[in-house]
Amino acid sequence: MHSGDRGRIEKDGHLKITGRIKELIITAGGENIAPVPIEDCFKVECPPCSNIMLVGEMQKFLACLITFKVDID
Repeated sequence: MHSGDRGRIEKDGHLKITGRIKELIITAGGENIAPVPIEDCFKVECPPCSNIMLVGEMQKFLACLITFKVDID
C-alpha cells in the first residue's frame, strides 16, 4: 500500500507510522489536499476516534483509515 506515510517495522512485526513523506495529497484530478487539518478536525468532532489517516494519492477520491478508542478491562 502506498499511503505517502513514513513508517518502520517494530520488533514484534507491527508497522508503526512515524510521519508523512510530504504534507500534501495530490488526487488523480490534480487537486492538492492538506490532510492534517481534515484529520485534526475529524478527531475534534469525533471523540471516540483514536487515530485517523487520510489517503488518496493519485486516486479519484479520498478515504480515511480510522481507529477507535477502546476500554479494555
